[in-house]
Amino acid sequence: MTVKYYAILTNQGAARLANATMLGSKLNLTQMAVGDANGVLPTPDPAQTKLINQKRIAPLNLLSVDPNNQSQIIAEQIIPENEGGFWIREIGLYDDEGVLIAVANCPETYKPQLQEGSGRTQTIRMILVVTNTEAITLKIDPSVVLATRKYVDDKISEHEQSRRHPDASLTVKGFTQLSSAINSESETLAATPKAVKAAYDLANGKYTAQNATTTQKGIVQLSSATNSTSETLAATPKAVKVVMDETNKKAPLNSPALTGTPTTPTAPQGTNNAQIASTAFVMAAIAALVDSSPDALNTLNELAAALGNDPNFATTVIDALAGKQPKDATLTALAELATSADKLPYFTGANRAALTALTSVGREIISKTSAEDVLDYLRLTEIIDKFHSQITTCERNSRVENFYTLAETCTAELLSLNAPDVYNKSVTLTVNEELTTDYTGPVTGQCSIGDPQSYTIALCASTTLEYQFSSVVLESDGTFSFARSWPGAKSFKLYRTSNNGLVTVWEDPLCIRSYRVPSDAGDETVRVMKDRTYTYDQAVSAIALMAQGHSQVERFVRGLCAIVGSGGSEGSVPFFVNRMSAQTSSQYYRTGNAAWVAYALAYYLLKYPDGEMAVVARDKLMQCAEWIEMFRVTDGSDVRSGLYTSGSGQYLNGVFYPDFDADWCTSEHQFDLWFLFDLMGRLGFTGYAEKAKALADAIMEKLWVEDEGRFYAGMRTTGVDKASPLDCASWGGLFVANIDMEKARRCFTYLGRLWYATHDATGYTPYHPEYGYPNKQRGVWVEGSAGVALLARRLGDDTTAMDILARLAPLRTRYGYIDSCDYPDNDDMPPWPSSCNTAWMILACDPQGFWNVNSPVLPGRYYKY
Repeated sequence: MTVKYYAILTNQGAARLANATMLGSKLNLTQMAVGDANGVLPTPDPAQTKLINQKRIAPLNLLSVDPNNQSQIIAEQIIPENEGGFWIREIGLYDDEGVLIAVANCPETYKPQLQEGSGRTQTIRMILVVTNTEAITLKIDPSVVLATRKYVDDKISEHEQSRRHPDASLTVKGFTQLSSAINSESETLAATPKAVKAAYDLANGKYTAQNATTTQKGIVQLSSATNSTSETLAATPKAVKVVMDETNKKAPLNSPALTGTPTTPTAPQGTNNAQIASTAFVMAAIAALVDSSPDALNTLNELAAALGNDPNFATTVIDALAGKQPKDATLTALAELATSADKLPYFTGANRAALTALTSVGREIISKTSAEDVLDYLRLTEIIDKFHSQITTCERNSRVENFYTLAETCTAELLSLNAPDVYNKSVTLTVNEELTTDYTGPVTGQCSIGDPQSYTIALCASTTLEYQFSSVVLESDGTFSFARSWPGAKSFKLYRTSNNGLVTVWEDPLCIRSYRVPSDAGDETVRVMKDRTYTYDQAVSAIALMAQGHSQVERFVRGLCAIVGSGGSEGSVPFFVNRMSAQTSSQYYRTGNAAWVAYALAYYLLKYPDGEMAVVARDKLMQCAEWIEMFRVTDGSDVRSGLYTSGSGQYLNGVFYPDFDADWCTSEHQFDLWFLFDLMGRLGFTGYAEKAKALADAIMEKLWVEDEGRFYAGMRTTGVDKASPLDCASWGGLFVANIDMEKARRCFTYLGRLWYATHDATGYTPYHPEYGYPNKQRGVWVEGSAGVALLARRLGDDTTAMDILARLAPLRTRYGYIDSCDYPDNDDMPPWPSSCNTAWMILACDPQGFWNVNSPVLPGRYYKY
């Protein structure tokens, strides 16, 4: 449900906090004000610069970081019992310059005065969520404020648990520990009376001495013997001297310096061990070495001279050989070329090489990393797109679709939709720090590119729909350094400093971009839509990748898990997020989006039960499923009983209303939820098989139209919505196929009236003027058409499914499928490549059990249409 009481940063407060965060300075919060808002509970407005009707302003009594949540600042003010006589409905937080930083509403409360017969001290508290608590000064003036009982208790407890109790020393008084030891040398312990008495008795001769042993001190007898083995006698200096005199006559074992003429046995020739060699042995070995050498090489000096006096002769020879070209005809042909600038070698025959001129255009083409980049450079992309748009109907009907590779190709196009605007593989980036979303410290690294000082690198941090960024020029060695960063998903962009031309982008988005928005769509459209992901699109794209067993599944499941709860409450799923961070500031919820995200997590558990995200995905799935229950209609007297409402929040004329309740129950969302509950039940989640059964009963009772073989669009408090959108018949058919196949076939038959052709494609239109949408303009909807194809497959008609999918081929681009409409101003069907469209095409070709369609991948063939 929506939050009634809350605090927000004002526009001025947000700007000052952002400035303090970026500059590393502090924002000083000093005063709190309360007011009665002229008798009406207010809604906090970020544009406020003061309270609506202020009644009191005074210094803060407490300003601290919440110990249970490091992102929350707690501000408190105590209103003493001698002040009052007013209602409190609004709260304001001011800085030391008198600027309103935050504003909040609160439950109505009356602060009486003593003369009214009721006096009390009242504490007003504001809890404020910020991204960086370090940018706020947590300090109050104790001379002008009161302390609450909790504040005093906390300070006493803090003191008791602190280390502010110094130990005693030889120069300072303090706490000390007692000891009864009489042999300690400690200067930090205090002796007990017991230890003092023992020392006193020992001094007075009351201690009976014992004989010394090898383990304790005592009385010992001296001895001058040098051959004794006793362990109870002690050697005299005389005995020690005798032994040392004898020892000094011996040579040490370790590197002895012998004198005189020591001798050793002469070992046989060929002996090779650690024994000492005599001079006779050495001379015999030398004689054997030079016996067969020429006269000019029969001494070591002559041998060294012959080797150039090089102690590393073998290594020198090996290194020299390594620098030589192997005997190879091809390499020899290349080596014989007289190379020069702007020349490119080529072969004129076997082992025959020549040179040709290499132009600047040729160098540019060679540097490209993909065929798409080459087409862009040659400006052929626009020509190709225009050519496709001008194909006549006759030509189009002679085309074929390649079902051998359609699913695989669509998967590649789906991921290319998410590629950076520019990516140059030849330029690499190394970052020294681990850039988590919470990291805000320095960022350093190196970029490998020629002439680095001609380039500027930008560090970006995406949070919700916006991002912070900073840029620096690369150093001469390609290194860079940012003093700090911001919370959020980090990415980098490299520009040519001279013309601000984008060279490459490095990023790691958690979600798939919903649309590939062209640059000519308008600055504001590009700004809003470029990095936006609708959570439904993210879910269906992730499911398509799971069905294909793609290597990037785990990455985008992390994105799904990040989405759950990003709407501000546990388990919530917002309508859209930033594709980089999977976060949003919006509290715009739709039940269908939540059902799709939860289904994607459940499908992941079905396909990847031991996946690296399995534990987290299971927890997030349960949180989301429990959050969805808040939208179930439980009032038995309500005509919508047993169904789920569509969510909360509304955008109207560009203004967002978070308190709006979407009280209609759309059939589309009921189908989404049924497939979720059914899969969770099959995965063993307790109670969800029963939930699926109860929801199916409610759908069939309230929304099925028996006379027409279709489902109503939904139900409001006033009754059913009789309109007939495409997905109610297609998704409804997929749902009812699990209950009654004949009803599913009737749904498919009903869909025939929504078949439609535009100037460039034939398929199904989402809205028809004659079936409940008189103000809608028709077009060909790829997502909806693929849904009809999936229903055909569920009914066992793969031929019809292939025909539907093949006719959508003209709407395919290198970034996936676009929708088609003959009306350029139709906002419902923008002509942009869509991740949702492309993902649905993949699932229609190869469903892998998605929505209980267990058909195999469509057979490989060229299908003519």
